[in-house]
Amino acid sequence: MPLPPALANMPELMPGLELYWNGYKDLHSCRVDGVIPWTVIDAYSTRLGLDAIQYEDMHRHIRAMEKERDEMAKKKQTKSLAAKNRAAKKSKRK
Repeated sequence: MPLPPALANMPELMPGLELYWNGYKDLHSCRVDGVIPWTVIDAYSTRLGLDAIQYEDMHRHIRAMEKERDEMAKKKQTKSLAAKNRAAKKSKRK
């Protein structure tokens, strides 16, 4: 069975970034109003025993991934709205 396109075309992580990707995945379900709270990232990082640099990097990487997620959602929403508008215009012509 072939992989779904999202997995088949998944980019490779640079060495060392798995820590931050796993953190993002682990904390994804902790969102409040669409955002992973700073306190949740803090508790997670502290629980893992991250050093000061890793701690700051965890916050930075998770915020960057959140931003990318939001941008992708906006693009998807824009495409969906454009498709609905095209369909509405097409149905009016009939």
